Amino acid sequence: MIRRLLFMIPVFLGVAILTFLIGNAAGNPINLIRLGLRNPNPAVLDALRRYYHLDVPVYERFVFWLWDLMHGNLGVSISGRPVASQIWSWAWTTMELQIISLFLAIVIGIPIGIYSAKNQYSKADYVITSIAVFGFSMPTFWLGIILIIIFSYDLGWLPSSGATGISFVWWGTSGLSDRRVTYRYALRNAISPIVTIIGLGFGASLAGAPATETTFSWPGLGYAFTQAASNLDIPLVQGITIVITIMVLIANLVTDIVYATLDPRVRID
Repeated sequence: MIRRLLFMIPVFLGVAILTFLIGNAAGNPINLIRLGLRNPNPAVLDALRRYYHLDVPVYERFVFWLWDLMHGNLGVSISGRPVASQIWSWAWTTMELQIISLFLAIVIGIPIGIYSAKNQYSKADYVITSIAVFGFSMPTFWLGIILIIIFSYDLGWLPSSGATGISFVWWGTSGLSDRRVTYRYALRNAISPIVTIIGLGFGASLAGAPATETTFSWPGLGYAFTQAASNLDIPLVQGITIVITIMVLIANLVTDIVYATLDPRVRID
């Protein structure tokens, strides 16, 4: 765990450097703010230059930005509102979507995967494998639009966009039955790669949140990211990028810990 935590530091710093440099390459934030002001006060513009440290070299600006970041200060967006105060509500909405999606993936995917494994090379196995490969290969925005057309406009089962609460119920046997052998013993030995796939999939879902949430107009971090990028709200884009990066790093760390806990032979390198 200590080695993994230490490994997260250079990864985080690398993402932070790229995020800062790309944000600075997008342009001067003062020029963007001036677009929304009529007859801007020179004193106000000068104060903004000092606030964004535009009067010092870029490497010094990065140090100031990183120092604020380490103290939980994600800056102020061009709308004048603190980035941190806007992000947390979006983060919860994103986690709500990701947790429900992960739950569905587990309760639907694992039983289907077990059935496919027990009936290897059967017609059902080929169909299941083909559908799985198709799902992994298709771009989120394209597949999402197709699902919206089918389940919302054609069937009318689900809303086409927005954040909608939903509840799920999952129903869950003498001697060593086939079910007991499969789920208690065979699945236990095969659980490690499943945990890896779940962890990596969760991290990939977080990283792909902008595409997913924009397609379905889900008001989370990803949707806010695309809106901020469209408005060239660089501080907000940087803040959301950092938060998503932290979430992905934590998800990967938890995956490694669970993987090693389930299989004592595995050591975290």
